[in-house]
Amino acid sequence: MVIASPDNPKIKHIQKLLSKPKFRKETREYIVESSHHLNDILETSPRDIQYLLYTTLSNELTETLNNESISYFEISDSLLKKCTDVKQSSGLIAVVHYPVQSSGPLNTSAFYLDKISNPRNLGAVIRNSAAFGLTTLYISPESVDPFHPESVRASAGTLNKVRVIEASLEEVIKENPTIEVLCLDSNATQVLNQASLSTPHLIILGSENGFSSSTLKLSKLNSYKIPLQNNVDSLNLAVTSGIIGNFIQLSKPDS
Repeated sequence: MVIASPDNPKIKHIQKLLSKPKFRKETREYIVESSHHLNDILETSPRDIQYLLYTTLSNELTETLNNESISYFEISDSLLKKCTDVKQSSGLIAVVHYPVQSSGPLNTSAFYLDKISNPRNLGAVIRNSAAFGLTTLYISPESVDPFHPESVRASAGTLNKVRVIEASLEEVIKENPTIEVLCLDSNATQVLNQASLSTPHLIILGSENGFSSSTLKLSKLNSYKIPLQNNVDSLNLAVTSGIIGNFIQLSKPDS
């Protein structure tokens, strides 16, 4: 089937998902524009895909969509541009249901992102979490939507590999009462390589605007910094999470 009108309900639906966080939460749907990400969802959870719009479609993908009974609709290049701000599109855009996020205590270390406002940074932390085997990521209620289009792109197809949970710090600690809590702070006196991360830790990372009051009030908070040279006072969130993720991996007994 071909969709030709910009007033088509599916086009309008996609535009709202791209621009309105509240609508994404209400429908529990988000947009996938990467063929790599789409293929990964087709392998792991194809029923999450609601429908697909395309300008070109391979025979292999057509067969997979038919086998999974996923609806797909052809659109023009000009109409696709109304549905995305990506400069080099893959020619595909899919409406996908949020992955199922099961609750439960941690059995691995996890990041807690406090007041993160940059969606690209959030997506990069999701990707780093997946890369280093951190299967859960917590974000504060004040943080940006993890299903923001820029976050989805920066996560590079890993959103369905990491359990992303929005919760207050108090709620996370209540669910994990024995967890060690560690905070990365450029003003700390201890350096990261003094920390022992061989057991599960909750690692709090803040934004450029600092930490929330609930973080600063924690009594069992251990603060560390990453040692830097040449008068560099801080690193961005994505780089910091990658360094810590690698440090956690190297701290495991079997590493």
